Amino acid sequence: MAGEPGVEDTIRDGWTQAKAYKALIGGAHDAPLAMEDVPAHIGALLALDAPRTDAIRRHIDDVVEDKTTAAALKALYPTWCKRPTFSDNYLATFNRPNVHLVDTDGRGVEKATATGLVVAGKEYPIDVLVLSTGFRSPVAGLGEPGMASNMTIRGRDGRLLADKWEAQGPSTLHGVLTNGFPNLFLSGPMQTGASANFSHVQNVLAEHCGYILGEAVRRAAERGLAADRVLVEATVEAEETWAGRLMQRAAWFAGAGICAPNINNNEGSLGADPASHMKMARGAPFALGMNAYSREIGSWREEGTMKGVDVL
Repeated sequence: MAGEPGVEDTIRDGWTQAKAYKALIGGAHDAPLAMEDVPAHIGALLALDAPRTDAIRRHIDDVVEDKTTAAALKALYPTWCKRPTFSDNYLATFNRPNVHLVDTDGRGVEKATATGLVVAGKEYPIDVLVLSTGFRSPVAGLGEPGMASNMTIRGRDGRLLADKWEAQGPSTLHGVLTNGFPNLFLSGPMQTGASANFSHVQNVLAEHCGYILGEAVRRAAERGLAADRVLVEATVEAEETWAGRLMQRAAWFAGAGICAPNINNNEGSLGADPASHMKMARGAPFALGMNAYSREIGSWREEGTMKGVDVL
């Protein structure tokens, strides 16, 4: 999905055919993009996406019998703006006489009554209402880990991780360690690699954290320290170096700017001021793609110096 040259697609499923999804998760490219390169970059992504989205729209026309319903089911945005779904049965469901698509025209449900839901002044009687609420954008609060986990995270001297994120933006080494919060291992999504397969990301991060912790315990033992007395944290210099590398290529993700409000942009509520943009750029994923991120941290481990990590 990252478009790395020379990589054969041996899977050829719906995900690997979504070639433009790299707009969201990063992809192979040479030099960092300058601001003047962004329009051409977005245009290239749209051109890459067009064959797939055009084919999907034709497929909808072929399957859904009612043309008004078919038109309402066609996405007006590129693949990367919302998480794709895959089903052999979904579209055909709209041909059933007991299935009706209600188009809210982007305004949502007006209200609920004792017997149904009201959309655009019309009440639709229902027997059962299935809710899919409770989701929080991964970039809410700049992706601060406490926000995602409903926790208050305090570090050295009682400092809140939320305050650190608010003051300077996401600040980590490799997305897993942050200065001032010893022995706190993070699991993304800010400043790590990104993938459509979140479980794979977690596996990569778990391996990386396991190495750091194991190496820290080993080094502490060499100094005569007990394993339960070890402190591990990133240095400030390492955090800033890592953030700088991510910011250098953050323009790769400019394609998200043409998306309507969605979970990836916190329903369109991300700040538009330069300071907010800089903080979001600090938290960008590794823009060269997940495989490149895995190689990056793998090389760091092979170096064997634990550069940027203090073991106390």
